[in-house]
Amino acid sequence: MFLCGWFFASAQDSLSQELRAEQFLQEAHQLFKNQQLTQAQLVYERVVFLSKNKTRQNEALLYKTYCHKQLKQFKEAQATIERAEVLPKQDSVNYLLLYEASLTAYLVQEYKQCLKFIDILKTTIQDSNAVKRITFLEILALNETYQWGKAKVLCSQYIQDHQLEQDINELYGFVDKKPFKSIKKAKTLSWIFPGAGQMYAGAVGRGISSSVLTLGALTFGVFSAINGYYVSAFFTGLGLGRTFYTGGRRHAGYQVQQRNLRKIAAYHQKIKDFILQVERQK
Repeated sequence: MFLCGWFFASAQDSLSQELRAEQFLQEAHQLFKNQQLTQAQLVYERVVFLSKNKTRQNEALLYKTYCHKQLKQFKEAQATIERAEVLPKQDSVNYLLLYEASLTAYLVQEYKQCLKFIDILKTTIQDSNAVKRITFLEILALNETYQWGKAKVLCSQYIQDHQLEQDINELYGFVDKKPFKSIKKAKTLSWIFPGAGQMYAGAVGRGISSSVLTLGALTFGVFSAINGYYVSAFFTGLGLGRTFYTGGRRHAGYQVQQRNLRKIAAYHQKIKDFILQVERQK
C-alpha cells in the first residue's frame, strides 16, 4: 500500500515536471520568435534540465543552437547541438540535428568533425533527397581537408544534379596543374646559396636581404681572421653568419608555406562562392 502510494506520487511529480517543461519550451519559442535570443537560451536550457523526454530535450537543444548561431556564438552552438541524441524513427528531426552538428563544426573550422557528422547523417537518414541537401557542405569540408579528388567528383555530381552550366575544371583545374611550390626545394636552394629559397618563394626583397646579411657576416669573419681578430671572427662573423644562414633556410620554408596557403585559400574561395551562390538561389 505504501509502495503504491509512493509510486503514484512519483508518477504525478514526473508528469507535473514534464508539463512545466512543455510550458517553458513554449515560452522559449516565443522569446526566440521575438528575437530575445539570450533569454531564450536560458529557458531552453531549463527545459533540458527539467524534462526527461528525449524528444523535448532535442527540440530545446536544437533551438538553443539556433540562438547561438544567430548571435554568432559558433563554438557554443557546436557544444550545444552535440549534446542532442539521435533517436530511432525520427528522420526529420535527426536530419536537423546532424545537419546542425555538421554545420557548426564547419563554422568553427573543425572540418574532420564536420565530415564525421556528415557520414553519420548519410548512414542514418533514409531520405536520399534529404541527404543530397548536405552535399554542398561536404564539398566545402573536403576542400578544407585537402581531399580535392573526392571534392571534385562530388562537385561534378552536384553540378549535374542542379543542371548547372559550370565547367568543373574551372573550379578544380589546380588539382591537376599542382601550382604549389616545394618547401624542400626552397630550403635546398637556401642551403646552396643564401636567399635563393626566399626568391624562389616570391619574396625577392627578403631573399636579397638574407644574402646580404649572411654573406656580409661571413665576409666580416674572414677579414677579421686574416687580421688576427680571431674572437671577433668566430663569435661575430661566423656566429652571425650561421644564424642568418640557418634562419634564412627556415624562413624560405615558411615563405613557401604561406604562399601555398594563400593560393589554396583563393582556390577554395572561388569554389565556395560558386556553391553558396547556388544554395542562396534555392
